[in-house]
Amino acid sequence: MKAQRLHYLDVLRFIATLGVICIHVSSKEIVSALASYNWYLSVFFDGLVRWSVPIFVMISGTLFLNPAKEISTKDIITKKIARLLMAYLFWWIFYSALVMAWHYVFDDVFVFSLELHYHLWFLPMLMGVYLFIPCLRKISPDKKILSYSLLIWFFYISGSFLFLNDDIQISQLFQLNSVVGYSGYFLLGYFISTHSVSKKQSRIIYVLGILGLLMTISGCVFSSVYMGRTDLRFFEPLSPNVILTSMALFVFIKEKFTNKSTNKSTEKNKFINSIRHDLFGIYLIHPVYILIFNHDMFRNICNHIVTIPAVIVIVFIFSLYTTKLLRLTPLRKIIE
Repeated sequence: MKAQRLHYLDVLRFIATLGVICIHVSSKEIVSALASYNWYLSVFFDGLVRWSVPIFVMISGTLFLNPAKEISTKDIITKKIARLLMAYLFWWIFYSALVMAWHYVFDDVFVFSLELHYHLWFLPMLMGVYLFIPCLRKISPDKKILSYSLLIWFFYISGSFLFLNDDIQISQLFQLNSVVGYSGYFLLGYFISTHSVSKKQSRIIYVLGILGLLMTISGCVFSSVYMGRTDLRFFEPLSPNVILTSMALFVFIKEKFTNKSTNKSTEKNKFINSIRHDLFGIYLIHPVYILIFNHDMFRNICNHIVTIPAVIVIVFIFSLYTTKLLRLTPLRKIIE
């Protein structure tokens, strides 16, 4: 039985891609002088879209835990994980070479480095979660077990967040861990996609989501000012505030675009439909254009409240058309 395509997932994937670009563009100013104008702008834009990576994982959970989607353990390893591994190795080598070439050309120094580029961490994490799919598919059909698992996951994340030492990043705590942590988002995406909520419940979820968003931004600001250094704990995807915001956004988009999963919707949403196969490629390629367009030469043309969104749009457009060109070549296998 072939699963029906859900248009709201394409919408979520599109805004999550923009969100990731926003994080990587705005985070440059995180190293600015604490509590400066540019620092506050960076915290605002960065904190506003911290749901981006969780949304990607929740989309995967919706698709891979769907009982209508037949997938064997062999297919998970030989098709899904193998494809991600191939992309991971290619782009690791590509960005290592790019960074070395950049330093050599612009800094007149040769720096040998095989350090993983900042955005590629997502791929091994996702490969790890994929290995859990057979187990997660055993949990997901039973509503009680699924609900219980999600509660345990949320309280575990919340407890770890509250009692964690200031000098330890949450991501370090979950080295085991990020896989287990993000598996919760996998289950959460499936849970939301298969369960309807009443208007009253959705309002509660939206309020919690807004509170989570406010906690993300204000928590970073107040904690950083208090500690005298930028504190990014509230930006961690595996934090209760980001979980609440991610959940609320997923519910909101699902409600707004439900019953728009067929041909009728694709006619009305031609743009998103035309780029939905390019979004993974955009994720992989966009740091190239951030390196070019996020330079101070462009950022300082006018107020950063204007240039940050402008750079995000420019990076997205260039990454989109580069992806479309690469899909015409044999390299399409590592961007699809």
